[in-house]
Amino acid sequence: AASRGAPQSRADPTPVGDSNDFHSKSRALSTTSRARDVAASASAARSANGAASHQAGSDTDTVFPLESAGAGWDAVQLHALTGLAWSFTTPSSTDGRKIVKAAGVVTNVSFKGSSNWRKEDWESAAQSADVSFSDDFSTLPGMRGFRACWAQHGVALLYVPGVRRFYTMADVSSVRLIDEKAEK
Repeated sequence: AASRGAPQSRADPTPVGDSNDFHSKSRALSTTSRARDVAASASAARSANGAASHQAGSDTDTVFPLESAGAGWDAVQLHALTGLAWSFTTPSSTDGRKIVKAAGVVTNVSFKGSSNWRKEDWESAAQSADVSFSDDFSTLPGMRGFRACWAQHGVALLYVPGVRRFYTMADVSSVRLIDEKAEK
């Protein structure tokens, strides 16, 4: 069995079941349609949690550096905002399925019959939807379920399992909820 945080081997990209439902018309079209409008996502995220995600005087909005004003993000919100997901959120998990479905809308992946899909089907759909799950995280000794996660652009987040949310390092120092969950 693979250990948590270890790279997972991907199943054969040919899914079990409705294999024609996974593939878009052409790889070039699929690649083009994967582009995300990060500025629009940042605006939506700012509206949703009231946090400013851009620097003053900037000509364009950007999601980096990430700011949540203490609210944090669940896995689905964070992926919609930044495209980031970590492998402890598997494609077949509740949050993983939501991430894959949202990305699949952009890449024209069909989810016909998805209520009967197995783990391998969700992994294939994630691959077709160009969702990647990063292994760049570490468990924290003595803090069951907590994970330190990092990515490009200086992203460093703490995953808090009791609330299933990601927080920035600035949030960690100011959010009392994190202390309460860490004490349990």
